[in-house]
Amino acid sequence: MSEHRAVPSIYSTDKDTGNRAVVILGSGRSGTSLCAKILRELGVEMEKTLERPNEMNPEGYFEDRRLVEINKRILDKLGASLEFGPLGEIHRETISTELQDLRDHLADCSSAYPKLWGFKDPRVSLLLPVYRSAFQNVGIVPRYVFCARNAGSTVESLHQATGRSREICEWTYFVRSYMALRDSAANCYVLHYEKLLKAPVEQIEKLWSYVGDDATPCPLSPEARERLVERKYNRSELRAQPVSNPLAGRIASLINELEGSKFNRDTVFAELREIDSINSAYELRLQREIEVRLSSQAKKLQRNAIQTKFADVLNTELSTLQANVARLDKERNAAIARSRSNETEVKKLAREIERLNAERARFQKPQQETKREKKMSKKEKYKRSIQKRLKRLSLPWRSKKSQPGEALKGTTR
Repeated sequence: MSEHRAVPSIYSTDKDTGNRAVVILGSGRSGTSLCAKILRELGVEMEKTLERPNEMNPEGYFEDRRLVEINKRILDKLGASLEFGPLGEIHRETISTELQDLRDHLADCSSAYPKLWGFKDPRVSLLLPVYRSAFQNVGIVPRYVFCARNAGSTVESLHQATGRSREICEWTYFVRSYMALRDSAANCYVLHYEKLLKAPVEQIEKLWSYVGDDATPCPLSPEARERLVERKYNRSELRAQPVSNPLAGRIASLINELEGSKFNRDTVFAELREIDSINSAYELRLQREIEVRLSSQAKKLQRNAIQTKFADVLNTELSTLQANVARLDKERNAAIARSRSNETEVKKLAREIERLNAERARFQKPQQETKREKKMSKKEKYKRSIQKRLKRLSLPWRSKKSQPGEALKGTTR
């Protein structure tokens, strides 16, 4: 399938040679989905595996999911963005896997749709050199349809759809439009969105005459063509603003002079070369400005790195101090706990001593009383012995409290 076959030039206008594929180009938000819808109704096999209907495109985007995925991978490998496209020359060895996947997918589509088929993805406008190589390898003769729209309305629609600034949207409009015209060598049919809304019957007839067979009339009736176009979706025109980017304005002026496929391509090439020279000078100046900004940014990052390193050292020291404080707090709490434990032990010991003293006092008191009783018993014995003697002598007992010389009462001789 990937074997190279000799095919006519991709710029050939012979519709009957090779497998034909309609490739929709444009900046995006310029009527590409409406064009895909019309081609599908005209009988062109358009993939619709990635519909994603939303407010911006209620009927979907009419895109091929696998093709979109391959295009995203190619842009990622090239380090390119959807807004600005590849920077510099495309090195195919970098995207060899993706290029082979693209060839295989295009070959599958050619086999599945041998008559007339097509596809649409805004990324194709940025990757036409890659697609031209794949077309040559597979044997496909492309028919390019460039969807044009008022620059201000396109930028406003891009702004609403992506949320990016108008400056970036203007640059996106310029890059995609310029690369689509340049890399297709302006060998395309220019379909104006505003004219399609104003006169759908006539415009669809002209579009069919470009992509269809000369001997086959347009398969849609005038009424059906009229119904295909929804004028209510042209909402961005109400908020459109003139573009401020001079390159976007220059490419918009060039596109406004083109219609259909019958226009002077030499004039287009001359204008594209002049725009390219302006763009190259602008890119050189932009590159220098970027280098200056990057140098300034590098110095700033270096200062930030030093500050970050210093901050890391301070954070490390702070962490160490915090750890030490935590350790000291833990030791202090442990010491307080031990102190409280010691106080408890001291109180216990004091209570134990008091108890022992009380026990000692309790045991000592009976002993003292016993000694006193012993002493009292001797005195009592002596007193009793005296009383006995006095009784034998018939004399009364006189205590020590009796006054000396006091007469004994009741005594007998």
